[in-house]
Amino acid sequence: MELKISNVGKIDSANIEIKGITIIAGLNGTGKSTVSRSLFAMFHSFSNMSRKINLEKMYAIEDLIYKLYMMPPDFFKNMNIDLEEMGKALLGNTDKNSIRKEFQKVYNESAPIDDLVEKVTKINSTSDDLLRNEIVSEIFLREFNGHITNIQSIEKSEIEIKIKDHKIEVIFDNKDNLLEIVNEKELIQRIVYIDDPFIMDSHSLFEISPESLFSDIRNEKTTNHRGELIKQYKSTKNLNLVDRANLKEKLSAVYQKINDTLGSDMSLFETDKDSISGSKRTMGLSLDSLSSGMKTFYLIKSLIDNGTIVQNGTLILDEPEVHLHPDWQVTLAEIIVLLQREMGLHILINTHSPYFLRAIEVFSRKYDTEDTVKYYLSYNEGNNAKMKDVTFNISEIYRVLSDPLQRIENEAYNDGD
Repeated sequence: MELKISNVGKIDSANIEIKGITIIAGLNGTGKSTVSRSLFAMFHSFSNMSRKINLEKMYAIEDLIYKLYMMPPDFFKNMNIDLEEMGKALLGNTDKNSIRKEFQKVYNESAPIDDLVEKVTKINSTSDDLLRNEIVSEIFLREFNGHITNIQSIEKSEIEIKIKDHKIEVIFDNKDNLLEIVNEKELIQRIVYIDDPFIMDSHSLFEISPESLFSDIRNEKTTNHRGELIKQYKSTKNLNLVDRANLKEKLSAVYQKINDTLGSDMSLFETDKDSISGSKRTMGLSLDSLSSGMKTFYLIKSLIDNGTIVQNGTLILDEPEVHLHPDWQVTLAEIIVLLQREMGLHILINTHSPYFLRAIEVFSRKYDTEDTVKYYLSYNEGNNAKMKDVTFNISEIYRVLSDPLQRIENEAYNDGD
């Protein structure tokens, strides 16, 4: 997999290869997260696109039905109709007589049925190409908080992803308007972007749970990586028994290391039924009370359990060492290397921890995966950020990451300590 970025955020140009594990290390504010957001937005835009298009039409119909529900009571012929079933019956329907019959089941002649028929017909007749462009634009704008292009430049922004022999490219003008999608292709797998273990906390889990007539699909609404991670963590999808058995065997070393890290204290906390262990929900301390470090390990385990992290999938870890003692950074690095080896994952990691970086280097050599590991140094040059491939000269990264310690030593020497 290859990612090419031009004129996005602080980055003027970057070419990133992800064969197995790719590490980007550097100081704060050097474009590391811009690479992560670009990769996420590309995957999230084109994964299950046909479903996203249908869902957007469903949401439009849902909004229409909400307004109908607020009509005066004397407009209703039948107040006991299942509005969810009605919405599903209307989705995709462009036959005006059929649509009219659905409304006539609910409303009497005083209701504006002809107007409703026209609105539903227009929703279902909306071009898939137009919706596709809106979906891609919305995902990128949400992920980049409304600012995609490099504010220092008047040039257009381009992001290209190459998966095997197929390239997909999106192009925005310097005002963040989508200009073109080149070689659009639907991607099957979703991407997982972990940058905040605190999404496990109960207050975060309610952020994407609006009341809905279509509650089973409303939580699939287009969102940014944080909202997507919450949905993935909340997923109750279960693996089938064959996949469960194979995964338990394949990841036995990973589970052992995670369980050893979490320790016996986990018995004090409430747990949900998961697809690997089959454990039942138990009452105990809220998972909110887990230490921040433990949440990182528990979150990864949960995303494996519920089938979110899948074979040959793509995973982004943005500064995973945050909240972790150096000893746990080393353990996490070993788990990540094992996960990549056993599941064939493409993993992009941003870090500024020399412990974590060195652990990835050592364990990838130990488990014979070092040929699939790439290292990039992020740095600023003028007002722009750049990415340099230092796979064969990792010392450049250590030199940057060790500068703070050297600065402290210099201060100590100057003070005569």
